[in-house]
Amino acid sequence: MYVAKVAAFQAFGALPAEVPLQRIGLAFTLIAGSFVGRVVVLTLSEATFRAPRGGPDGIQAAPLPR
Repeated sequence: MYVAKVAAFQAFGALPAEVPLQRIGLAFTLIAGSFVGRVVVLTLSEATFRAPRGGPDGIQAAPLPR
């Protein structure tokens, strides 16, 4: 169904060919970032994971209840 929509929009000149390719590249980048982030978080020790982290201006977020 999505392929038919893309083909129809391209036939009318409303969707340049590079746009779907850019979207696919963006999707793969987001998926890869999620997997890399998961691996990094899973390798952290509990102490490192729970260590306080400051925001952009050094303000600490409220701790989450356990």
